[in-house]
Amino acid sequence: MDPTARDNGASRVTARIQEVLSRLMNYTNTFIAVAPDTSDNVGSTPQVCGGKKSIAALEYELISAKPYTYTLSRVLRLLKIPGHPSQTPG
Repeated sequence: MDPTARDNGASRVTARIQEVLSRLMNYTNTFIAVAPDTSDNVGSTPQVCGGKKSIAALEYELISAKPYTYTLSRVLRLLKIPGHPSQTPG
């Protein structure tokens, strides 16, 4: 078998996986409720822990700067989280 044909097939599969993940991860017109077992009374911004921003803090900064702009899959691609499926080339 021609190795290029195999690579092209793998690229198509990777692109299809990304497409499906993107559709599954993005949602619209959805209210995200507070967990019923929370002890918090008000919302708060994610805190820096050990001098390093958490993924939640990075997401918050990105989303709060431009509300209603990004889909979840776009946020993950912009954050470039190593090893996350959103970072698969394609």
